[in-house]
Amino acid sequence: MKQRLIIHIGMHKTGSSSIQRFLSRNRLLLRAFGLLYPASHDELGRRQPKHSALFTAISNEADHGAPHRGLGSAEGQVMALADQISASRCQTAIISAEGLSGERPVFSRALAPLADRFDVTIVAFLRRHDFWAESFYKQMVLSREVRESRSFADFLDLPATKAHMRFATIMSWWADTFGQSALRVAPFEKSDIVGPVHRFIALAGLPGALRKLPHVDTHQNPGLPAAAIDIVRHANAEGHDVDVTQLPQLAKQMEDNSSAFLTENQRRQILLEHEDDDHALLKYHQPMGRNRFFAQHVNINASRAIAWNVAEAEARSALFLPNLTKN
Repeated sequence: MKQRLIIHIGMHKTGSSSIQRFLSRNRLLLRAFGLLYPASHDELGRRQPKHSALFTAISNEADHGAPHRGLGSAEGQVMALADQISASRCQTAIISAEGLSGERPVFSRALAPLADRFDVTIVAFLRRHDFWAESFYKQMVLSREVRESRSFADFLDLPATKAHMRFATIMSWWADTFGQSALRVAPFEKSDIVGPVHRFIALAGLPGALRKLPHVDTHQNPGLPAAAIDIVRHANAEGHDVDVTQLPQLAKQMEDNSSAFLTENQRRQILLEHEDDDHALLKYHQPMGRNRFFAQHVNINASRAIAWNVAEAEARSALFLPNLTKN
């Protein structure tokens, strides 16, 4: 009988970090349940809480047509993980990296050989298109590796962003590779009473007793106002290094505490544009009886009533930016 392999592919902004933190911090305790969360290391040998090396090796090879200098080939990374799982003799192993749900089919194809050795289950959480776009943009702006400097409107119009928001297409690549029955896909709704770890345990079909382990309950950081994010975006564009630890204090000074970049009309337009995508996702959602994958009537009182005022945002950035710039 094959060992079971759960591949958690994200997506971004659906509690993936909380899930990975839970799995990595409980590695030894998971063994008591016959579960393996394989170790992952970067090119310098530092341990990672998620399987970033796998994602990096695959994307680097796809981008440059050659193996990653430090991590080696994508095939090598995949086979090393497979060998680690086989050697463990655990009944079930879990791999997690939200980058695997990227807007290209290279990730599912690179992992295809795993189906020959394991009984594979793909687990994915998806966030409603409008909420995902706003949240992912904020992450890219705040990331000190990415330092996104484009406006939200420009970011939303990028071909890569548009491709990333075609969730049903991305899921179809995994279904084509591992079979539709291997997919377990559920909507992520931030207002859910249960946290992301509880949702993951249930969707992946893992023992309910795992809920008793440490680090199950995770703290959700409050969202920063869109105005604060835009200040960091201006800093990125001008090449300034921002002390992001000061942002919560800055946010308290904002008269406009809305976390939304989208107006109500813009939000409705995005939902309309992705209506077919919403319906197509239902075939990957196990509990039937829904006529939509995403709830359309969610409390979105944080949405702005008027369009984003670029001139006002620039003036605000000029006022607050000096207090955020590192010396």
